[in-house]
Order: sequence, then C-alpha cells, then structure tokens
Amino acid sequence: MLHDIDILRKMMRDKESVSHLFQPTNYWQFYERETIRYIESNGLHNFRSYSTSTLSAIGGSREQAPLSSWFPKKLLEFRGYRKSSNIARLFHVYSETVRLAESLAPLLRVLNIEDFLLPQDLRSLKDFEELLNEKYRHSKLLDEISGLQLLNSIEDSLIGCPYDKFEINGKAYTRAFLRVYDQMAYVARHININDIGLVLEIGSGYGASAEVYVKALPNVSYFCCDIPPQLYVAQQYLSAVFPGKVYTYENYVSGDVMDRSRYKVFCLPSWALENMPELDFGLFINSASFQEMEPEIVENYYRLIEDRIEYAYLFQLTHGTYKKSSATSGGSINPLGIDEHMAIFKRFELMHREEWHRIGNPYTHILMRNTGAKKPAA
Repeated sequence: MLHDIDILRKMMRDKESVSHLFQPTNYWQFYERETIRYIESNGLHNFRSYSTSTLSAIGGSREQAPLSSWFPKKLLEFRGYRKSSNIARLFHVYSETVRLAESLAPLLRVLNIEDFLLPQDLRSLKDFEELLNEKYRHSKLLDEISGLQLLNSIEDSLIGCPYDKFEINGKAYTRAFLRVYDQMAYVARHININDIGLVLEIGSGYGASAEVYVKALPNVSYFCCDIPPQLYVAQQYLSAVFPGKVYTYENYVSGDVMDRSRYKVFCLPSWALENMPELDFGLFINSASFQEMEPEIVENYYRLIEDRIEYAYLFQLTHGTYKKSSATSGGSINPLGIDEHMAIFKRFELMHREEWHRIGNPYTHILMRNTGAKKPAA
C-alpha cells in the first residue's frame, strides 16, 4: 500500500482555502491532528490494526486492548515501566511469553491442555473467535434474505493488516467488511440494487463500502467524497485494492476527465460536489458520518445532491452523537438524531426504516426515495 506524504500535505493545504461548509466540524477537529500525526509517522501499512481510537473514527480500526498484556502493562507502567530497565526486561519477557502462548493456542486446543496456560486469556480469544463466527453467519443469513447470494464470491482485501481477519470457505473476511455487506444487503431487500449504476457516498471513511459494492456489483461506478485526511486514506487503500481503476485527488486537481469506462472508483474532495459534472446517481450513501456534522453542513450537502440522486440510504446514530461539553472537548455542537436527518431530506419519502439495536447508543437504517423529477441521465 503506497504512502505518499506529499499528497496528504497538498490535500490539507487545499482544504484550508475552501468554504467552511467543507471544513471539519468540531467532532472531527478533535481527531484530525492526531490522525495526521499517526499517518506521517507510521504510514498506512498497519492502519487497520492500529490499537487506539485515532483511526477508529474512519473505520480503519476499532480501539482494542491486547487481551493478555493490557493489565500487566498498565501495572508495570505505574511502577516505573520505561524508567526501570529491570522492569522493562520483565515486561518484555512476559509479552513474548504471551505472544508465544497465543500462537500455540490451536495446538493447545487440540491437545486439550490450553486451560493450564493463561486460561482466562485463551478463553477470551475463543470467545472472540466465536463472535467472528456469529458475525459471518448473520451476514450469510442477510445475504440469503436479500437475494444477493454474493457473500461467498467476494472477500476482504486484507490490505492495511486488519487485526480481526478470519477465513471461512476459503474467503477472507473482517467485521468491517461484513458490516458494510450487511448494509448493502439491507438496501438490496428494498430496491433492485443491480440497476443503481452510479453510487455516491459522502463520508466514505477508508473505502470499505466502495470495496464491497464494486466487488459485488460489476456494473457499479462508485464516487467517494470526503475531507482529508480521510480522503487520503481512502484513495490510497482503494488504489491498492483496485490498481489502475481509481480516479484520485491528483487526477481531480489536474482536471482529468472522469472517465467511467476507465475508472471504477472516484475519490474526490467534498468540495468537488460544487462543480461535479452532471451525473445521476442511483444511490446515495451516508454511513455514520452525517451524525458527526453540524446541521448547516448536512443541509449544504443535501442542497448539492438533492437533484442528483434517486435513492438515499442513511445509517446514523438514532439519538445523535455526544455533545460538545467544554471548550476543548470533541463531540457535536448541535447533534442530529435520525429524525432530524430525515427532515433535511425534505424531497424524499421514507421507504423503510429499521432499528439497529446495540448495547448503548443504537443506530437506525433509513432508505428513502426521491419524489422530485430526476435530471436526464448523463
């Protein structure tokens, strides 16, 4: 996966000169500096297994603590880890022992002796493995209900070294890949997804949805619109997944033609929506990023796309994200819940709504149809 810091820096410079309506709001300003610092220091080789929340907001990873070493590491840090060489050596030996034990877990399971070695951690690893099994079975069921019947024919690229990769029936999957597949299956239950043609996504994260749609639906052209640094991560990732088939930011600033016979994926800055060629999109997608924006930002995006799209799929926190609580905190200043999002899409009628239950703050799927006259096809 190619890392070109000059492209990222150009994106960030260019972003500073556009309207505030295309700038990160308070929610993302809280993450931006640390995200850029990580990318500059580490590149993108392991961005899908980075174990803090820095990249989790764009779907690159989810914050997770190593099962076996989290508590002892915190304990050793408290007692002077990094200051005492003896404690540092002790922690290193412990960590290496844990890694060896975890690598031997399958053998220990066969020999029926795993409970004698770090039983709590090994049970946790088996529980996580079973959660992956359940996630696959859930996605397989939705695949059949939706009529797609495509799950066993596509797989995750595994580029970016996702920490939760697994294999079933000779295909590689991750939770992020299956979560996006589930969203596509939801849409496919209600419209003929094979006829959507062009897909537009605002807030495309690292490109997971584009990867799934393009792999599953050969006739689809996918437009990813986002602000940097998210856009940088997406175009670098998707360029590795679909070599030679991605229209990049460099193409955009050079004024290259958006040739759909040549490119399958188009990675564009959000401000490109103001001067995008006249295109009709069969489907618009926003998954968990409108919820991070202020109302005037979402309303501006709606104004730019309302005449261009036939169907709109939203997947948002039902009650909105957390509210900014201090001068330096993250969160939205005026959080939008799912009903406020629907009110913004005033020319659209509700086709289907489904609650996506989870512990804590739930999400909601929404599928809407444009009731206004569509422009002629490009």
